[in-house]
Amino acid sequence: MDIAAELARFNPDPALAEWVTAQLAEQANVAQQAQHHLLQAKDRELHLKDQELRNKDLKIQAL
Repeated sequence: MDIAAELARFNPDPALAEWVTAQLAEQANVAQQAQHHLLQAKDRELHLKDQELRNKDLKIQAL
């Protein structure tokens, strides 16, 4: 549901429409930041697993 479009159809006070639009933008920003942090965490996890595999490979080669 597009809340901003529904709000525009309702024709509220312009200040209310601006406030709601700002709140929606803020929530979108928070969601984007959360997604960014999640991707960073997954990248770190992959890096650590890759490092672990390299270490195990080195141990095997040493044998």
